[in-house]
Amino acid sequence: MKFTKEKILEEAFKLFLKKGYSEVSISVVQEELGIGRATLYYYFKSKEDLFKTVVDHYIMKYMESSLKIEPDATVADMIESRIRLIIAQRDILLQSNNPNLTFFNLTSIKFIALLKYEDYRKKLEVFRNKTIELWKMAINNSIKNKEIKEDVNVDVLSEMFANVKVSYESNFNNLIKVKDGSFIQSYFYLYELIKR
Repeated sequence: MKFTKEKILEEAFKLFLKKGYSEVSISVVQEELGIGRATLYYYFKSKEDLFKTVVDHYIMKYMESSLKIEPDATVADMIESRIRLIIAQRDILLQSNNPNLTFFNLTSIKFIALLKYEDYRKKLEVFRNKTIELWKMAINNSIKNKEIKEDVNVDVLSEMFANVKVSYESNFNNLIKVKDGSFIQSYFYLYELIKR
């Protein structure tokens, strides 16, 4: 079987989920996939390079897809978008055919990335700043459309809205009960406070 870079990434992701970062070496990947070392080194110069590419492909790419919002989006549109993202994330975890794709294993990879992948923290910061900017845009659009009060503090409010999703994702139990959880209530409570 010919292994492409994408196939190696997919299998390496499964291995990192199953065994954790410390238990996965180039030799383990090579043995699990039944490929030669030269094939692995053709695409990845080291285990660290492989891990970083897995993080970029399976974590950062997903996060960046959440930044695709129309320029005229309002607060209501942003809330709807965030709820859809969380439901999609939950469904991926719950319906995956990969028994190792769990909230805990995925969280572990993210934590290890903070320790082992120097640029990951910077990428998270850029992502967070972009998310906050999207909330600011939505808040300003809603003010312009006279949907919310004009005297709100846009900077503080955008941080508050951005933090709802972050705090929600930190608790697996929330992912299970997304439709009736405090996550949705938090968004709508904030929204009701600022509506006209």
